[in-house]
Amino acid sequence: MLNHPVTATYTVCICTHNRISFLKATIDAVLEQELPSGRVDILVVDSASSDGTFELVSSCYGQGTPIPIRCVREEQSGLSRKIYCDVRRG
Repeated sequence: MLNHPVTATYTVCICTHNRISFLKATIDAVLEQELPSGRVDILVVDSASSDGTFELVSSCYGQGTPIPIRCVREEQSGLSRKIYCDVRRG
């Protein structure tokens, strides 16, 4: 996991499974937005990808981005969808 202190007011959560071909463009699009400094971070949830997703985030976005980026790797695919549904239901 890439750790940055969580002090953000808003978190952009990107859940992905074997979509490395879209991930860099997605993260870059978020980084290009005019967002309040120090109030936003990005959380990438890698849902058991086997295409190098976690390694891409680690190598391209490990340090020095204008918005902190965290990456969590799930060993079991589909867990992020379950958590998202649970959160929406309250």
